[in-house]
Amino acid sequence: MNYKPQTLTALLIVSGIAYSGFTASVFTRSAMAAIADEAAAPANAAGQETAPATPAAGQEAAPAAGESPDPTVPAAQDVLTQVRSKLESVDSLKCSVQETAILSGMKFAAYGNYVQASGNRVRLEFQIFPSLSAKATDGTPKIDSDVKTPDPKTSSGQLLQVSTGSILYSEWKNGPIVRVTRRNLADIFKAAGETTNYDATRAVQDLGVGGLTGLIARLQSTMDFAMVKRENHGGVELLVLTGRWTSKVRKEIFRIEDDIQVIPEDFVPEYARLYIDSQTMLPRRLQYLKRGPDPSQKIVRPIVTLDFRQIVLNEAVADELFSYKAPDDVQEEDITEQTIKNMQMLTQPKTETPKTP
Repeated sequence: MNYKPQTLTALLIVSGIAYSGFTASVFTRSAMAAIADEAAAPANAAGQETAPATPAAGQEAAPAAGESPDPTVPAAQDVLTQVRSKLESVDSLKCSVQETAILSGMKFAAYGNYVQASGNRVRLEFQIFPSLSAKATDGTPKIDSDVKTPDPKTSSGQLLQVSTGSILYSEWKNGPIVRVTRRNLADIFKAAGETTNYDATRAVQDLGVGGLTGLIARLQSTMDFAMVKRENHGGVELLVLTGRWTSKVRKEIFRIEDDIQVIPEDFVPEYARLYIDSQTMLPRRLQYLKRGPDPSQKIVRPIVTLDFRQIVLNEAVADELFSYKAPDDVQEEDITEQTIKNMQMLTQPKTETPKTP
């Protein structure tokens, strides 16, 4: 099955690699909705588990600000700060990426590679494979398991995103259809600085040109985290952080009040869970979790799982990786102005619906 262009990238956008503002942005919500529109089968309970306990969710009495009474367990904000510091200290980072999503009863998968270097230079390549009906037995793969990448010839689409540091290019291939867009980062950053409640730093994060560093920063600023847990996977100790959207994000982005536990849209998660290697302080897995429709059941299920494997730091990276030229028969579409309009729309205050007398 071929995908609509916006559907083709929805898996990547929600993960936060392509646009690390992920679901907390109008840049992503329309793309995520495209999956829900295309995948009309009823959602199943594949991979359900107990709902995470966070200060906002109230599942258990976690200490304020994610602090732990056990001095051997670091606070979530401290862990995130250490991860950001580690990522900011490297000259380059390369890794393979696997993404799995179960949305509206359909299972989607994408495999690819990610490279980041100084100067907001990022390259992301993904092969996207045909969707399948999700089964109740579909669970999350083991975090330390070896993954065999499917034959690229069986893929149904491709995504390439390249940030040169000044221009962000996106190339979608969906069968014979190819679409290329470009965004002028200087114009976007300038507009961000002139927009109330927005700035260039947030624009970097929302557009994803900040790479993994921007992703971690976005999680840190948009979520309240519970007490950090320790887990052992294949002999590697991982620090597990679970967060819920802050009250501000729920109100200003999703238009959801604090007393509403479940965000109505099936494709918008309530939680994020991050797995960090305690020795390297690098991310190994990011999941977005959706709560069941009945809040009293206190169960969640992963709707998107993003795994980072074979991470290599400070290896020489060819400058050619961060350059881009569209195919000769494809016209680039400049969406800089539309991106700026979306950014400005995001910061507009909520319009109250007049009450009926």
